[in-house]
Amino acid sequence: MDQPKQDIPVALGGAPVFVQTGGSEGELDQWQQVTEEEAQVAYDMTLRNELSGGTSTVRDFEETWRKRFGSRFAITVINGTSALHSAMFGLGVGPEDEVIVPTYTWICSI
Repeated sequence: MDQPKQDIPVALGGAPVFVQTGGSEGELDQWQQVTEEEAQVAYDMTLRNELSGGTSTVRDFEETWRKRFGSRFAITVINGTSALHSAMFGLGVGPEDEVIVPTYTWICSI
């Protein structure tokens, strides 16, 4: 007996799933440019060795982020790959689990 298409992983011929993330076509392709003020703050933090976790600036950022999104926790990480690994770990994703990524992506998400 054949499995219903919704019970089969998409990668193996299951029913396709599409989630609209908002915005018009091409809108997500536009990166917001860093302002001079933001660049200066990052430069100053680098000179003071304040870019790593545990500093008051980083803790303040995490707290602001946590409140902004109504989360109980927030943690900064070094890059997007680390963020994806942390998210997958937090969700309990492991071997044999199916994770679907966008068709327009970066190597670290696959």
